[in-house]
Amino acid sequence: MRLENIEMITELLEGHATDPENINSDGSINWDFVDCDIRESVRGTDASWALDDRKTEKEYYELFDNLSRIYEGV
Repeated sequence: MRLENIEMITELLEGHATDPENINSDGSINWDFVDCDIRESVRGTDASWALDDRKTEKEYYELFDNLSRIYEGV
C-alpha cells in the first residue's frame, strides 16, 4: 500500500470518526458508518484500490482495523 493512500485513509478516518452521524447514542463510534464514508470518499481517486481488488481490500481492512483501535486507544 502506498504511503499517500495510508495518509489519506488516516485523515478520512479521523474526520469521519468525529462526524455526529457516525456517533451512536451511547457516544461510541459506529465504525461501520465510518468505513462506508471512507469508501465513498475514495471512490474515483487513486485510493480506490480499496474497492477494486481482494488483496488490497484485505490491506485496507487491516489498516482500518488498526487505525480504529489506535483512535479508540485500545
